[in-house]
Amino acid sequence: MFMFNKGQITADAGDRRSVESATTPTGGGGSFFNGRPFRWSLGGLLILLGLVIVVPRAITYRADEAIVNGRTAMLLAPIEGVVSGPGLAPGARVQQGEPLATLRNPRVDRSFLFELQTERDSLIARVGSLTAQEDGLLAMRDDLSGRIRSYEGAAVGALEKEMVARAAQLEAVRAGLREREAELRRQEALGATGNTTQRALDQVRADRDRLRFEAEQVAAEIDLLREFRRQAGEGIFVASGRFGAPYMEQRRDEIAMRLLDLAASRAEQETRIARIERQIAQEEERLAGATEVTLSSPFTGVVWKTLAAANADLVIGEEVVHVLDCRSTFLDIIVSESRFEKVSIGERIEYRLAGSQSFRTGTVVAKRGSSAVGEDRSLAARLDAPRDSTFRIWAELDPQDRNAVGADFCNVGRRADVRFEARMDLFGPFVAAWNAL
Repeated sequence: MFMFNKGQITADAGDRRSVESATTPTGGGGSFFNGRPFRWSLGGLLILLGLVIVVPRAITYRADEAIVNGRTAMLLAPIEGVVSGPGLAPGARVQQGEPLATLRNPRVDRSFLFELQTERDSLIARVGSLTAQEDGLLAMRDDLSGRIRSYEGAAVGALEKEMVARAAQLEAVRAGLREREAELRRQEALGATGNTTQRALDQVRADRDRLRFEAEQVAAEIDLLREFRRQAGEGIFVASGRFGAPYMEQRRDEIAMRLLDLAASRAEQETRIARIERQIAQEEERLAGATEVTLSSPFTGVVWKTLAAANADLVIGEEVVHVLDCRSTFLDIIVSESRFEKVSIGERIEYRLAGSQSFRTGTVVAKRGSSAVGEDRSLAARLDAPRDSTFRIWAELDPQDRNAVGADFCNVGRRADVRFEARMDLFGPFVAAWNAL
């Protein structure tokens, strides 16, 4: 059994440490990690890591939420009917003017068109009847004109014959007058010798006077017949009722008046037909638009969603398809309202889309306060309901993200990490406290 005192144990321990330190190499692992250089290096790395983490947070701040948004055009059914068409699936690229769906309505009311067509056909038949009447009256007028010309020729011939007869009668009267004048001279000579009576003398004188008056009368009748001949040559029958011409002229005048009435009536009916033809054309155009309508894309974009299946019955105003305009995509951002004054239009921001490894640059184009009415049915994506203490920012995307392919729906609905550059304001809290006081 061995006995040791306290001094011996202390001395032995000191000697043992001396021996261990002497026997342990200087470059050993225990002395390296416990050495002062290692500890200083580790402290520097921790300080640098803290600066990397803290300093960006001090000079930048992040948005509460952000997504890629865009605008869509809603194509509504302008008529009621059945849907048919190419049936493009969501995500399909479409060009401006490309047909998207066709609506056909077989139940269009065509009664008004039929009424217009019936009225037009009736007016056309009426015009045909008026034309037939006009042709008949024209034929009758021509016949009467021919008869009048015949009567005119007959009247002129009769007058000429009567003038010849009257001229012969005048010559006979004049011959008798000459004979009576010679007899009168002979009776006067006998009366001078007393060989005749006064009665015989008076009788001869009376015969001479009668023949003289008769010659004047025949001469006057011949002058009147000559005037009638001249008038008949001009188509005027002043005293030719015996030839029947005045009645035929009256009939011809009546026919002329009737022809004027028929022409006016036909012109009126033809005008109505022209107007009804225009109404029919407009009604057919309206019925064509109400019977079949093709919905086309208003711009080059992507089919966002289809709301009407093939062969579905739709009513007027029902949504058929939504088309996304990829040129309208933008960043829709929610930020705390306390930073409203710190964000300015045209400010550059950095964002990183979900799934991306790198940040890109965008530009703030608009901002809207929390109390503004934010409902907009034309937007394709919807942010979660923001808090009352937030506001909305719209920022322009980088062209690489704005020109995404259609199958990706142009990145619409994709979330994003957005960071803004913080503006250092060392005296801001003091100014705010002073204003509060």
